[in-house]
Amino acid sequence: MEVEKVFDDYVNQVNSKGINGVDYYFSKDNRFYWIEDGIKQYPNRESLVKAIEAFYPTVKTINLKASKVDIEVLDSNTVMLYVEYVQDISLNSGYAFTLDGAMTILTIKEDNSWKFLMGHSSIKKPRGEF
Repeated sequence: MEVEKVFDDYVNQVNSKGINGVDYYFSKDNRFYWIEDGIKQYPNRESLVKAIEAFYPTVKTINLKASKVDIEVLDSNTVMLYVEYVQDISLNSGYAFTLDGAMTILTIKEDNSWKFLMGHSSIKKPRGEF
């Protein structure tokens, strides 16, 4: 499916070239936003691009591994992705950390390609046994 190929290209971009340039995958639609861990962290495309541009110079390496990719076609121009991921990030300072979580991404057809319109990412948090 085209959307899965676009997401695979996004992952390859992150792993080979880093986060610089990933804004190519973000919709220019004014409805764009991204939520992180329950907070509308980036209310528009510009705020996310600005954050990426500020973070990029501090990054030494990123290794993003996606698994359990589920695709739900909503209509001919709208597709929802669910992805579980592990992302290892190493900074120039020597600090390294791992993000282990999930993303949901609403993609839309734009300029003859699929673009991320709305996204949500969260990391796994330990929960008690119920």
